[in-house]
Amino acid sequence: MQYLGWLKFGLVCALGALMLAGSGCEVRRHRNPHHSGSSQSNRRVVSLEEDEIKIHQVIAFDNNSADILPSSHDVIDAVADLLNERQDINYIEIAGHASRSGDAYYNRALTQNRANAVMNALFERGVQANRMRAVGYGFYCEIAAGNDEANRRVEFKILRRDGKRTAYTHKGGGCDAAASKGIKPQPIPDTAPRQ
Repeated sequence: MQYLGWLKFGLVCALGALMLAGSGCEVRRHRNPHHSGSSQSNRRVVSLEEDEIKIHQVIAFDNNSADILPSSHDVIDAVADLLNERQDINYIEIAGHASRSGDAYYNRALTQNRANAVMNALFERGVQANRMRAVGYGFYCEIAAGNDEANRRVEFKILRRDGKRTAYTHKGGGCDAAASKGIKPQPIPDTAPRQ
């Protein structure tokens, strides 16, 4: 029974921290011990475009899981470093995408869980929770028909920068195929930074 009490406390702390409710819980920050943190090495892993943080390596997960593989920690570190340095990037969407293997419901849930895992990893590295949202689009937003590896991806779309909505935000996020299946992200919340 004591274990359940600690589990409940941990969940309350995590929710409180994510909701920025000032729960008084200590938030543990994760940092890859092998990460150099240098801007030079980060430029090889990520680049900043007008409405996207482009990653040049995949974020890999265990098969059929939302567990991020250790080989992807450098990518997460680089994205977190960029977001922590660039406060002008007010709000991002972490978009999870899948290949067409598996059914639609399963892929939608899996991509949502993977996007959530990446968001949590960024939060653990100091990125404020009110600067990001996670959306799983399943297999609806293909970038290369029939190319499973290309379609399995995580993207970092910038929704608000320097207090202004980006073209991606004006488009509504996601893609038309996802929207036609009812996957429509929520608007940017009022709690998101504006400057």
